[in-house]
Amino acid sequence: MDSGDSESVHAAAQRSDSRGSPRPGAGASCERGVPQGGCRPCSWTRARASCSCAWWTCHVPGARTCSCRWPSRGSAARTCTPCRGCDRCGLCQDGRYQFCEVDAAAHSVGMWRDGGWAELCLVPEKNLHRLPAGMSLRQASLMEPLSCVVHGWELAAPLPVGSRVLVLGAGVIGNLWAALLHHHGHRQVTVSEPLEGRRRALHKLGTGYEVVSPAELRAKPAGWTVDLVVDCSGHAPAVQHALGLLGPGGTLLLFGVAPPRAVISISPYDMYKNELKIKAVNRNPFTCNKALGLIEAMGDRYIDFEKLGVKTFRLTEYKSAIEELAKGSISKAMFEVDAEFPKGA
Repeated sequence: MDSGDSESVHAAAQRSDSRGSPRPGAGASCERGVPQGGCRPCSWTRARASCSCAWWTCHVPGARTCSCRWPSRGSAARTCTPCRGCDRCGLCQDGRYQFCEVDAAAHSVGMWRDGGWAELCLVPEKNLHRLPAGMSLRQASLMEPLSCVVHGWELAAPLPVGSRVLVLGAGVIGNLWAALLHHHGHRQVTVSEPLEGRRRALHKLGTGYEVVSPAELRAKPAGWTVDLVVDCSGHAPAVQHALGLLGPGGTLLLFGVAPPRAVISISPYDMYKNELKIKAVNRNPFTCNKALGLIEAMGDRYIDFEKLGVKTFRLTEYKSAIEELAKGSISKAMFEVDAEFPKGA
């Protein structure tokens, strides 16, 4: 982690098990009685043969030796994806850990493991991704949402340039979709967003896309159709209306998370007649490195907090963050946390 960079709670503030000592202490021993430089990971993993953590790796070969290392200020920065599976069930072994049979939530940071709201937390090493040289922590903090967008992009492919696209919702996910579409040369894109503040903010991306309210979308003339609908709202009535806007061969991509009991109606005949497709996006299976590559390629032209409607707050400003999100004046609130290093590191 760069010594002067304290910008992102997502990127590098997670350093230890929040249930115990926040950093290794000299002269300590692990739970198996192996002397070392202080090994909270051994305690955390109980009697496992090895464990992997966010900023150090502890190995106990033969249960007789153990070594832990706190990173120096010159250590390369990492960013973290919260989502992983058990890595042992059939679906995980098949590369689809978003459907983990054991329970993906139990292996995800921020669900059953302490996450971004903890002052310090322990992150499995497999969840970490080294940042490319020169990438800011602000940009890296958007790796996880962009990696989910990448998964959706791959499900929607192929999407030839010139395709007509409708994006529902201009939160940070909808804005990332707009940025990615523009980056790939798509210009016939319409974005529907009910909140006026977010509609205004989207223009900062400079895509030239048509940005409309749901009422304006419903007022489109008969015969106005699109090839792809990307729902980033999770709002069933909006999805229902957009389904009727698909042209022949069109695809509805469900990205937003709808309430569990929300329903929409479909006509099997219309599906058959127009060869329509419905696909859904669940998390980000092995797309994090692709997202980091995209951040490099898209650069400040697109991956910029102001252009995407992202605003940063101090933790003491959490009420203001919630209020601005509720008003729709921003697309995403992020908190800046100063990262502390142990003395002498």
